[in-house]
Amino acid sequence: DLSHVNGYGGTLLSTILHGSENNPARADRNHEACLRLALEAGVTLPRHVITATGRSDLRRFLSDWAEARPGQGVCECPGSPSTTVMPTESLGPGRQVCIIAGNGFSPVG
Repeated sequence: DLSHVNGYGGTLLSTILHGSENNPARADRNHEACLRLALEAGVTLPRHVITATGRSDLRRFLSDWAEARPGQGVCECPGSPSTTVMPTESLGPGRQVCIIAGNGFSPVG
């Protein structure tokens, strides 16, 4: 269940990132490979997670991943906890829309 939330409120993605910053043995772990496996399996990538990631190498990895796979990134639009981010040139460079429950959209970014 890729959407599982643990008892501390962590998702698979946030738990990997937490370990990358807090595990005493983090230097011996390959957190990028763990993130890649989770993302390849279909875990969503909330935009706020990218900017909140403390390790610059993993922040760069996640940012590159989101740019290459815009359909996997999500943002938190008002009224919807998880929405698909779709880039659109019509709003201008770097602008995106959130597809909310497949029915509507709102500009973000």
